[in-house]
Amino acid sequence: GFRIYATTIQQLGKLVEEGRYEAAGSRLRELREGAGAHPDSRVLRLLIGGRLSLKSETDNVDASLLDPAQTEDEFLRAELHFVRGLSRFHRGEFLLGAEDFGCAEPLYRRLGKADRELLSAYNAFIGRLNSDQFGDPESWDFKEGLDQLGELHRRAMACGDLWISGLVLRQRSYFFQELGRSRAAYEEAVR
Repeated sequence: GFRIYATTIQQLGKLVEEGRYEAAGSRLRELREGAGAHPDSRVLRLLIGGRLSLKSETDNVDASLLDPAQTEDEFLRAELHFVRGLSRFHRGEFLLGAEDFGCAEPLYRRLGKADRELLSAYNAFIGRLNSDQFGDPESWDFKEGLDQLGELHRRAMACGDLWISGLVLRQRSYFFQELGRSRAAYEEAVR
C-alpha cells in the first residue's frame, strides 16, 4: 500500500501545486476505474482525496469515511488516522485530532517510519495544547510540557530529524518565554 499511495500522492500533489486540476481529476478517475487492482483501492482513493482536499485548503473531507478499521494494512491505518487528524485540526477539533495522531504514532513506529512517528507525536502534543486540555493558559504546567517536548527532541535527534527538532525547539522556546525566562527562550531558539 505504501509505494502506491506515496507515488500517487506525489504525482497528484505536483499536479495540484501546478494548478493542473483537470489532469489531477483525470488521474483520480483512472484510479477509480482501476478499483479492482488493489484490495485497498477505496481506502487509497479516500486518502488521496483527503490529502488533496487539505492541500488545496478546501477541507471537504468527511472524517467519518476515514475509519482506520476499514483496512488490515497497518500503513494505511496509520495514514487514515493521520489524515483524519489533520482534517479535525482544520475544523478546530483539536482533541479529536490529537487522539488520531496519538493512534498513528505507534503504527508508524512499528513500520519504521520515524519521520511520520515523530510528526504524529508532535501533532498530538500540539492538539492537546490547543484543545485547552492543559487548562487555562495562566495555569498551564509548562514544566510538564517542556519535559514532553524534551523527550520528543531527544527522539528526533536520535534519528536525525532536524525538521521535527526545529519545531520542538520553537515550542520549547515559546514555553520559556511564557515563563519569563527570556535567556532560556533565546538559548532554545538558537540551539
